[in-house]
Amino acid sequence: MTAKAQYAEWKHSCATQWPEKLSPIAKKRLLTDFYSTLGPNRLSSLVCAICSAAKLKVAMLTDPVDLHSYDISPLRREYPPTAPHPFPNIPFLRDIMLSPEGVVLISDSSVMIHICKDCHRSLQRKRLPNTAIANDLFFGPIPSQLADLTLIKEALIARRRAKSWIIHLRDDSSSSHTTGAAFSSVSPVSQRALKGHIIVFPATPEALAPFLPPPLEDVVGRSP
Repeated sequence: MTAKAQYAEWKHSCATQWPEKLSPIAKKRLLTDFYSTLGPNRLSSLVCAICSAAKLKVAMLTDPVDLHSYDISPLRREYPPTAPHPFPNIPFLRDIMLSPEGVVLISDSSVMIHICKDCHRSLQRKRLPNTAIANDLFFGPIPSQLADLTLIKEALIARRRAKSWIIHLRDDSSSSHTTGAAFSSVSPVSQRALKGHIIVFPATPEALAPFLPPPLEDVVGRSP
């Protein structure tokens, strides 16, 4: 058999035998793994009552936990007077700062909470979680006027501006075939990284208040 005939036979065998067909058992196992990883039970989220963060269920404790099973003294804070208290009718929660979305009220004396694993570990050690809203991270409900701002609108009224250096990481280093000089290539999809500190500067957006938003007649034009 000539080399050309051997190559043709090998090519035909590859076309008929590759890729190898999966057995029904292997297909079922792959589908089971897919649904268990990307199914609604894994991708659905809950709000942690301690840090107010919406997290995937895999990052939360499986079932709600009785609030009294923790030492809740680190969570004692006074709500700002500008924010309505979410639990005005439950006396023992008046000085406990929790996110209402993560609280399950059983009765006036029994409260269950959804809690993430990070906050759970901190409270078990009788420590205030770093991301807890009781750690001076409670800002109150977002006003309806500010709920749907675009990035440009947020930048216009921001009272603080963050400044940081973002550098483009280079992929590799090699040598030029013509000059022998070393060069580094940068791909548009290369990773980026922060360099140095993030500095926050104060801003004075108050001067824009008389102009935002402009009068309707200035936008559509005055009729003659």
